[in-house]
Amino acid sequence: MRVPLIFPMLASIERIDPVSTNAVDPPGSPTTGYDRDLREPYPYVSGSEIVDTRKYLVAFDLPVQVEFKRFEELAGDFHGDCPDSNMILVVHHEHLENLGLLSSGRCLIEKGSKIASLKSLEDGTVSLDPRSPLYVFEVRPDSQGFGPSGFDLELIYTNSRPPRLR
Repeated sequence: MRVPLIFPMLASIERIDPVSTNAVDPPGSPTTGYDRDLREPYPYVSGSEIVDTRKYLVAFDLPVQVEFKRFEELAGDFHGDCPDSNMILVVHHEHLENLGLLSSGRCLIEKGSKIASLKSLEDGTVSLDPRSPLYVFEVRPDSQGFGPSGFDLELIYTNSRPPRLR
């Protein structure tokens, strides 16, 4: 049995390109633009501004279910680098498989990818255009016990802070 999405929308997602980001040679140390351990780009200071070295792949549309955390859940988040967005995108493995974004049961959408907009599934009109782009903070498997692999859904936690403020 596969779990369907409820009231799906299309998310326009630009995956981070670690190879192109790593090819950036910022001044000073480090000599590459991407930290493979933390899976984040290295920003650097140029004059008085912080320069983001992040490079993206071509955007694609992915059906998602949009959920929001309750205030009580947000207030309970006190661990480490907590996202300041309460928006969670639920993604189905079937859609990831169709787009080639699932490898050995692992979602290939990574931390730092950008969510530009959310569109209507029926006619493609923009339903939710965030004031600033949303960034993927974390991707976790969900729906234990459903689907061929035992996990049929992925939860994409978003962060509305621009990369230059991290």
